[in-house]
Amino acid sequence: KIGFLASMTGSAAQSGFNGIAGVNLAVKEINARGGIMGRQVQVVIADDQSDPTAAVNEARRISSRDKVDAVVGPIASQLTLATLPVLTEAKIPSVSVSGSSAITPTVGPYHFSILPSSDAQAEAIALHISQIMKVKSAAVIHDAGAQTRSTVEALKTELGKRGIELKGVQEYALTATDLTPQLLTLRRGNPDVLLALTATGTDTGYIIKQRLEIG
Repeated sequence: KIGFLASMTGSAAQSGFNGIAGVNLAVKEINARGGIMGRQVQVVIADDQSDPTAAVNEARRISSRDKVDAVVGPIASQLTLATLPVLTEAKIPSVSVSGSSAITPTVGPYHFSILPSSDAQAEAIALHISQIMKVKSAAVIHDAGAQTRSTVEALKTELGKRGIELKGVQEYALTATDLTPQLLTLRRGNPDVLLALTATGTDTGYIIKQRLEIG
């Protein structure tokens, strides 16, 4: 049994619906080839509701009642950090796309992430805008997730190393749809580049659309 622990409802539901489509397709292909060591794979869906408390409850359910062998998810770092103690106690391996620097081998000894850490992301971003884009200043807009918050802190250090002035940082709630106030505030600093750290493609779309609307 594979547990798919993701946001099927709540602010990050888009990621959950996209994820389950991929998981179901992969499992269908695996089972068509005979499964794993001759056993068919079964998916147990758990909705973390984009909420840490709900994520912990669902992690407990699939580990104790459904007795899954492994878990895919959660997606958001704050949800992964909340569920790791439960999965670690049950010695259930998990794979996520969470990149918070707080997720370490000590915190999650059975956890694997396919996403670079916040520190690695910040270094890559700073390297690109300094060497390729050759900018002198930057501004950051980001969601309130654990991963993006840690990336912002790492970015401050990496930008400073390269002499890039940070003109401003603005945070928005995970459920926000109107980011115009934050964008207007950042525009006053007249940065050479705007760095958008988002958890979903929907958020990225709002930022691009509203940036164009305010000119």
